[in-house]
Amino acid sequence: MPPFAWALTGICAIGAIIGIYWFVESRFKKPVDPAVVHQIQEEMHEVNTKLGRISEYLDGLPKAPPEIKDPFEEGMAFKKKYKYEEAIKLFRQALAMGATGSQKAALLLLIGNCFAEQSKFAEAEGHYKEAVAIATEANDRVGLAANYNNVGLIYRSKGDYDKALDWYHKSLKIRGQIGDQAGLAANYNNIGSIYQYKGEYDKALDWFHKSLKINEQIGNQAGLATTYNNIGGIYQSKGDYDKALEWYQKSLKITEQMGEQAVFATTYNNIGLIYKSKGDYDKALEWYRKSLNIKEQIGDQAGLATTYNNIGLIYQSKGDYDKALDWFHKSLKITEQIGDQAGLATNYNNIGLIYRSKGDYDKALDWFHKSLKIMEQIGDQARPSTTYNNIGGIYYSKGDYDKALDWFHKSLKITEQIGDQAGLATTYNNIGGIYQSKGDYDKALEWYQKSLKINEQIGDQAGLATTYNNIGGIYDSKGDNKMALDYAEKALNILVKIGAEDKAKQARANIEAIKSRVKKT
Repeated sequence: MPPFAWALTGICAIGAIIGIYWFVESRFKKPVDPAVVHQIQEEMHEVNTKLGRISEYLDGLPKAPPEIKDPFEEGMAFKKKYKYEEAIKLFRQALAMGATGSQKAALLLLIGNCFAEQSKFAEAEGHYKEAVAIATEANDRVGLAANYNNVGLIYRSKGDYDKALDWYHKSLKIRGQIGDQAGLAANYNNIGSIYQYKGEYDKALDWFHKSLKINEQIGNQAGLATTYNNIGGIYQSKGDYDKALEWYQKSLKITEQMGEQAVFATTYNNIGLIYKSKGDYDKALEWYRKSLNIKEQIGDQAGLATTYNNIGLIYQSKGDYDKALDWFHKSLKITEQIGDQAGLATNYNNIGLIYRSKGDYDKALDWFHKSLKIMEQIGDQARPSTTYNNIGGIYYSKGDYDKALDWFHKSLKITEQIGDQAGLATTYNNIGGIYQSKGDYDKALEWYQKSLKINEQIGDQAGLATTYNNIGGIYDSKGDNKMALDYAEKALNILVKIGAEDKAKQARANIEAIKSRVKKT
């Protein structure tokens, strides 16, 4: 048995903003232990959400007669305070007061948005499609494009990425025809986000740069801040943390000029993510708290829930599980209050991860299954793959490798269906780890090589470091010091390049252990 162990890094965590987790443990008897790795796609798009991923088309409502305008304006005030049910009642009141065709479409879109904000996707979709029918009849092409966009958002939220793309392209076509440049830029951003979710980072960048070009041409500062953030998110997904920081700083510069507090909060949050990915937890906390202060000032309840989650993840990374639980429960309380079903699924999942870290596997399973139940209820087709991975990790930790494999293959099936390349790489790593634990090193290598191939294709530097590390672990287990050292050094080179210093320290420890062993032979 080698004197140190190589950690499998692959189990996913769901969270509003969850960075990459990666560690190498030493002096353990088991050669592999799962770690939380790869989920960065949720809040990478928070700016998009705040600045118009959900289209709001008001038509002539602000200038409508008082019997329509008054309930509409009251409804908008409630909506800003996250009081969605009260807003829906007022929008319906305005609908009943003789609204015109295009006004009806606008009000139905607003009602749909209230449901979408609560992750009530079926209700949202129904209202958007009703608005589509009315906008079509009224020949309201602006309203039609807005509603097409929002139907696309619903399918994206449910993980049906191909259907989302269909609707985004329908919206794109109309906005191109009517010359809506700001709308085109928003569509390009949304399409780019789909490719990011699918792990097709270079394709996502192409779309974000299209959005960037238009926003620069029309001087849309808010749109620029959004797109800078999204581009930063791509480089973060690829593990190029310094480049990601450059783009986030560009977004910050614009938001300072605009004085847009909500965007400040988002960018602070994303910068916090970078420092978390680099292992600088105290600096990450500083940025999260900056984000938190703004969200408290502007009353952004959904944003508070997000940042509470992120702070919880910092304490989880530091091993302070009780403190992490406190922050997750603070997030949970808000998501329950505002009726955010997807947020609840996230919270349940993260609480499950804490109990897993504490070794209370049965309690962890209970929380994971609660998360799964909500995902099934809201029709989320994508994120269950993450929780399947986490459940597989539980059975791995319990030593039930066959059951773990069953769950990893369930995850694999979803990631293949939705075309999630980054998710495939993660799950290939997890399956490789099972075979490594079973002592089937050749089969483990096959799966790691599959992961490696995808990480190379999508340019995921952090993922490459992870997989090089795991392959090194295989050669270490086989007693091939030369190959183990080669892969450990490959992992270290990438970690140094991307500034992941805490992980680089662990990689250096592996290298020193190999060299020390070689000297003794």
